[in-house]
Amino acid sequence: HHSNRGEYDSVINYFNELKFNLRPDVLSYHLAINACSKSDKESLMLSLFEELLLQNIEVQTVAINTIMKYYEKKKDYFAENTFSSPPT
Repeated sequence: HHSNRGEYDSVINYFNELKFNLRPDVLSYHLAINACSKSDKESLMLSLFEELLLQNIEVQTVAINTIMKYYEKKKDYFAENTFSSPPT
């Protein structure tokens, strides 16, 4: 399974250009968030989501689900690092 990182980068670049001229809607944000999740750009993904919330654009569950899927793929990392029981 090989994903083309460059393809996702161009989606993100296009989204950034779009923002200068127009107000992107929730679908535009979702496509950009999806591109971030596929190309492992976590901080950009989260800042786009925050932007989406701050702009009062109605957040569709699809954007949230994309972020959840991103973390689901990283769940092994999180299992080791985040959810370990606190020392007793």
